[in-house]
Amino acid sequence: MLIGLSYIAYNRYKSSPSPSHTEVTTDQSESVSNQPETETKSHNLIEDLPSSVKYLVIGGGHQGYAAARAIRSNDWSSRVLIVSEEDHYPYSRNPLTKELWFNSDPSDPFSFSQIDGHKRSIYFEHEEFYLPLKEFSSAPHGGISVLKSHRIIRIDPDLNIAYLDNNQSISFEKCIIATGKRPKKLPIFDRTLPETVRREKIIYFRTPEDFQCVEKLLAALKSLTIIGNGLIANELVFSISNRSKQINSDVKINQILNQTSSLQQFLPSFLSQWCSERAKYENVNVLNNVDIEDVQFVNDQIRLKLSNGNLIDTDICIVDNGYEPNNDLALTSGLEIDPVDGRLITNAELQIRNNIWGAGSVISYFDQKYGRENVQGGTIFTGRLAGLNASASEANQNKTPKRYDYLPRFWSDLGEEIGFEAFGKIDSNLPTFSMFVKNFDQNDDGSLDEKYKFHRGIILYQEHDSIVGVVLWNIFDVVATHLAKQIISDGFKNQDPQEVAKLFPLFAYKEIGVEASKSIDESGRQENTSDTKQNESG
Repeated sequence: MLIGLSYIAYNRYKSSPSPSHTEVTTDQSESVSNQPETETKSHNLIEDLPSSVKYLVIGGGHQGYAAARAIRSNDWSSRVLIVSEEDHYPYSRNPLTKELWFNSDPSDPFSFSQIDGHKRSIYFEHEEFYLPLKEFSSAPHGGISVLKSHRIIRIDPDLNIAYLDNNQSISFEKCIIATGKRPKKLPIFDRTLPETVRREKIIYFRTPEDFQCVEKLLAALKSLTIIGNGLIANELVFSISNRSKQINSDVKINQILNQTSSLQQFLPSFLSQWCSERAKYENVNVLNNVDIEDVQFVNDQIRLKLSNGNLIDTDICIVDNGYEPNNDLALTSGLEIDPVDGRLITNAELQIRNNIWGAGSVISYFDQKYGRENVQGGTIFTGRLAGLNASASEANQNKTPKRYDYLPRFWSDLGEEIGFEAFGKIDSNLPTFSMFVKNFDQNDDGSLDEKYKFHRGIILYQEHDSIVGVVLWNIFDVVATHLAKQIISDGFKNQDPQEVAKLFPLFAYKEIGVEASKSIDESGRQENTSDTKQNESG
């Protein structure tokens, strides 16, 4: 009964008015449709909506925000209108699965304390930074306005007109499409569960509303199941486990993945398996190499029948089933779509048409070296470049559009003790070489503590005898970051990977000494295994 009341309270909270961006108003399940949506909403007309704008940015994510800021850097008096589906000003999604679970401020649920003690919000700017819509056309120095909770359902690229979901329209001179990506549904839930149950029990974790939903329910839950093996799923495994301990919750946390071990697509097998063991150490029930064969709704819980014959009863499921490009606008507007992955096609300068550019996960851009590529990390840089190129004619210098050549990069935290940053091509199917600092921590019985076995290290990914990817494992060092980029840029073809790994600062300054110096010579030889795919050492 307590769980049911919690859901009722949450749904009521979602539907209440939202005077500021720290309250929730939208339903977490709305953004996962697989078909283009062209229907319009029966909203009242938007007061003070400009009939025409010089710069229109479609999408209120971080790439849309970056595009608007870049435009203003070139064209300082410009007016930029951002149209966002969400009832939020532009924000960073990263803390939703990481920092907010560890350092959030109860008085401000979307702020957290950084390592240095400074308070930070998920929002890029304060609300006062943005230009009120009623002042959009009159502000003497221009600015950025955000139209929230609305969608552009179609644009006419020949007439330069954008059509909103309430039948209003806006003409534009230049447009940047940054509609991002959306979670893929897990089809078995649609086949087996009523919509009302799916809305309350199945969460495709993506938004601040999703964070608040899970956080508010955690204390009352008996069981929670995370489905998937992506970054979102694995970050939440550690984050939610930590929060449940903080609040003394007895919730049982399960993780279901249809692969052998955690983050298997990214990490070499020995490290992937170790991450699974670390999750188990955090009292997470990791169920690997299984699929969900059937789903039932029994006694207010979801019953999952697994391919190994086990049954899991759980209060809610958090699903990380991958993502797909949010290409509805491209489909309804007749823009060119990549037939391979459904992304919006741009050239090397991220241009779609003469006056339209694209940015973020929704695009497929042309790379002079590798051909057609998707944006793998660094989507904020596509937004910045699209904004700079769209406003290049307004700049006082360097009017030539620039091509996108940003090195793919992403980072992840698995709890408070594991963090890694990845550069370049990160694919566990490639041959890898790994070097880790030898662990000297011991248990009470004198054995080495497996929990910290791989505390700090470097992983190199190789292709055609060149280094194409680097993972910095618990190495937070600017020098190491620049070195990783330089190594990938140069390729270091036919170089001994062990010698390359030694270039990185594997040791914190306080650890340098006789034992540490000795272990760097041994670290490339401890547990050395090799086959046609991997050359790993720990």
